[in-house]
Amino acid sequence: ENSEYKYARERQDYVRARVRQLRQQVAKLSSIDLSRLPTDRASYGSTLVLRDLDRDAEVTYTLVTPEESDYEKGLISTSSPIGKSLLNKEEGDEVKVQTPNGVRGFEIVKLTTIHDEAYSERARVPIFWVTRARVVSEAVSCKAVCGDATLRVRFYPISI
Repeated sequence: ENSEYKYARERQDYVRARVRQLRQQVAKLSSIDLSRLPTDRASYGSTLVLRDLDRDAEVTYTLVTPEESDYEKGLISTSSPIGKSLLNKEEGDEVKVQTPNGVRGFEIVKLTTIHDEAYSERARVPIFWVTRARVVSEAVSCKAVCGDATLRVRFYPISI
């Protein structure tokens, strides 16, 4: 009987910690002023197709926050060495990146900014920006905006 209570209490603590983590992440994302992101240079949310000058191979990276980064999926943090060297670069620029294996050279073959992706004909689903978030009964309630449309969304924690 006591073990069920203990498990429920641990689960509740886990859910509260996760909600706190989601709240912090939403606060960081909602503080990004999209109008200040460049439309012609690499910045947060940009997807870059790079040609590795040493290996003559192409690689695609998307610049994201440190929490979203996943090198295997091509999601590179803007605070990583590669991300920092790509920030504010334009299509056609050559970039030198200091890596643990030495300096590598890349050429930016194609640049798609977050603005381009939001209005691309290829994008079947519009990109929404979270403008306000709050916790409502262990769920994160968000107000998101895409163009002139406003959407209210609730994210509930799930068990895995």
